[in-house]
Amino acid sequence: MRLRTRLFVLIFVITGTGMYFLMDWMLTDLRKRYLEAVEETLVDTSNLLASVLENSAGSDTSLVPASLGEGFRSANDRTFEAKIFSLTKTSVDLYVVVTDERGKVVFDSRPGQPDLGEDHSQWRDVYLSLRGKYGARATRRVSDDPNTSTMHVAAPIRRRGVVRGVVVVAKPCSSINVFLGIARPKIVVAGLLAGAGVVLAGWLLSIWLTIPIQRLSRYARSVGEGNRLPFPDLGASEVRDLGRAFEEMRIALEGRKYVEKYVHSLTHELKSPLTAVSAAAEILEEDPPPEVRARFVANIQRESERLRELVDRLLGLASLESRMNLENRSPVDPASLCGEVCRDLSTVAVSRGVALEAVEAPGASIEGDRLLLRQALGNLLLNAVEFSPRGAVVELTIRRSAGQVEFRVLDRGAGVPDWALEKIWDRFWSTPRPGGATKSSGLGLPFVREVARLHGGEARLVPREGGGTEASLILPG
Repeated sequence: MRLRTRLFVLIFVITGTGMYFLMDWMLTDLRKRYLEAVEETLVDTSNLLASVLENSAGSDTSLVPASLGEGFRSANDRTFEAKIFSLTKTSVDLYVVVTDERGKVVFDSRPGQPDLGEDHSQWRDVYLSLRGKYGARATRRVSDDPNTSTMHVAAPIRRRGVVRGVVVVAKPCSSINVFLGIARPKIVVAGLLAGAGVVLAGWLLSIWLTIPIQRLSRYARSVGEGNRLPFPDLGASEVRDLGRAFEEMRIALEGRKYVEKYVHSLTHELKSPLTAVSAAAEILEEDPPPEVRARFVANIQRESERLRELVDRLLGLASLESRMNLENRSPVDPASLCGEVCRDLSTVAVSRGVALEAVEAPGASIEGDRLLLRQALGNLLLNAVEFSPRGAVVELTIRRSAGQVEFRVLDRGAGVPDWALEKIWDRFWSTPRPGGATKSSGLGLPFVREVARLHGGEARLVPREGGGTEASLILPG
């Protein structure tokens, strides 16, 4: 499982579990808070009624004045419509029960007075209130149905300091259940939306955390495959520090490997000219005839020039390979660049009996290092001239396509065998020149490829139909 998926699943599980327990606690606690609010109101109402009954006119034996019963009957018959948020109330559901000092019901405000004469002395609310304490209870009409619960709050009726009875105010919990039914879906929806928001934020966080890691992984794989890409943008995080550490380690290891490889390759390439120089020097020590001396002196000069060229080319290629990007960029006119390259090699082409033709592409434009591009095109054109027979024509064309400018060098020489198309880009590897001429240093095409890489392009070399080679330098344009 990918790191991003793991982070998302972890955040999803933690968020889901947390939101489930939070909503369960809120919904459970919400009922308690509603009941507390209702009970607090009933306490006020019961004590208010107890005070009214304590100060009502009448004999000491009469706890409930006749006017109280008439008032409740009138209230029960009253028609009204009260819009309480989402609840519309049309009748009074609160009722009052009054007991004497023995707990016997002497008044019931409900129609028909169903509890009149009943003994409520053992009900918790009446029992505690008769003893001067706070009494309350909740009773269900159906034992396993919380929606049938009714809250009872009692207050003692005192006369001359003696508890003469109890007034009980009762309210069914049905209205409370209505409010809970309205609030519960809103809480659930709010919880789900909050959870979804947290999960979405977690997903974005996982993306934010893993994108730099994915970039670093792609970069590491690319380096492992031998590609040279610019170091990716890893943002301002610990991943960037990790990436920088990897990059420094890669540069250090690559530098060691680079030096070892170059020393080995250079040693191999220097053996042949050094052997020739050494052999010529030994013969010259024997004081040979003048014509022999001249021939071996020329050989030493030729091999020395070959060594110098090899070292110069190698230093130029090494300088390119150590760069990660171009330091100097400027607008370059492709047509003007091709003209310069053709003029540079015109003498060589004439000496070999080869004609150069340049085909321009109006409107083409590129940005880059003009000197490096001139050297790269010069290498491609020189190869084409050296591999072309006398009387041949070498074409240098510019072709513009979507977002690219392609320089193509076309010749009709012997071409490159299919098996050599990949090896031709290796350092110090080259095919024999026509007519038995000395092989080149094998550094020209690697130089071209490095120039293309630094410009964000690529170099290609493919056989042409009918013989010859097509070499291309493709650059962004």
